[in-house]
Amino acid sequence: MSLYNILPNSVSYLDKSYDPLFAATGVNTGTLLNDAQPIFYGDWEITTLVCLDQVQWCNPLNGKCTAETYPVAAMEQAAFDIDLNAFQGALLWRFTLAVDDKDMFDSGIGNLGVSGE
Repeated sequence: MSLYNILPNSVSYLDKSYDPLFAATGVNTGTLLNDAQPIFYGDWEITTLVCLDQVQWCNPLNGKCTAETYPVAAMEQAAFDIDLNAFQGALLWRFTLAVDDKDMFDSGIGNLGVSGE
């Protein structure tokens, strides 16, 4: 699971925004250009986005599949419960090594660091 807290900082909009993550519906407003243009700021100090990474492994030779679950549990189920042959088991192991710690956080925003660069 990846948890993201999104801060609006001083982002402003020229029109209302009803986006669930970047809502600016008129709760916090101001003006621009000598009070001629209204601007809208984010409704909340922080919004949260939660992402859950799920994996399912299937054996095409017998139609058996693991449950849709987090990657480690799916790999363990695949290794013992879906009757993989030796080639499939080796492929499962190599793929698991390749994608270990490659969830949304590790492959995306987590690499940006504190500065976002």
